[in-house]
Amino acid sequence: MFLKSFNYLSVNKSYFCSLYEVFMSFLPAVLSVSVLSLLVFLVAFWNQLLGFFYVKFSFFFIVVLVLVWFFDLLGESQVGSFSNKISQGLRMSVVLFIFSEVFLFFSFFWAFFHFSNSSGYVSLGFPANVVDAGGIPFLGSFILLYSALSFSLAQWGLFSQNYSFFVIGLVLTIIFGFLFILVQVVEYSSSFMSVNFSTPGAVFYVTTCLHGSHVFLGTLGIIYFLVRGFFNFFFSSQSHVGFEAALWYWHFVDVVWLFLFIFVYLLCPI
Repeated sequence: MFLKSFNYLSVNKSYFCSLYEVFMSFLPAVLSVSVLSLLVFLVAFWNQLLGFFYVKFSFFFIVVLVLVWFFDLLGESQVGSFSNKISQGLRMSVVLFIFSEVFLFFSFFWAFFHFSNSSGYVSLGFPANVVDAGGIPFLGSFILLYSALSFSLAQWGLFSQNYSFFVIGLVLTIIFGFLFILVQVVEYSSSFMSVNFSTPGAVFYVTTCLHGSHVFLGTLGIIYFLVRGFFNFFFSSQSHVGFEAALWYWHFVDVVWLFLFIFVYLLCPI
């Protein structure tokens, strides 16, 4: 039965007209090991077993691997390997990735709600006594909201085939992304609590740092599309799966920050 099915598929090659068999790649395995190494180095750093250099090196290595993977996808798309079904599959994979990210942040929000009911959290008033919700976090909220508008401007420029608005929107989004990271650094430097001060402090710093890392990675992705636009316009209003994925990812990061600002800064117990 198996040989008959195999022969049938071999003869009827049109069956595979909408499918694409990818080549063997070492990137998924190396990237998985690198992410695991980053987590191990973070735990070792927090326990003062290793220096921060190992964390920075692992993070930089992960960024390089992601960029190499992006360029591999770019090469596959340029040779016409992606059909409509494959594009739909890529979009579905992005949706599933964002869905998994929702549960990742949900776990930290759950921890926040759990410790917000404890007496120690209420007595500390964390983070209300550490940072002013109407100051630096409020500024960060405005920056991310404006970045969403600038990214939408770039999307409109792509769909309307207006290259100038496309580039302007991406440049503004990159500037807003780095400004938000700078605001986060200023917020942390003005705080007298550290990640190992208490459980509420750990929940606060891990959640906000996780969100900040998503902003940083999203900004790198936008730089990637800006470079593609400068050297050669490798995508169009009809073919832009990667750009669409970056847009969804950025808006997801914006929504996560809104939840952080509302539940962690504004509604925290005092």
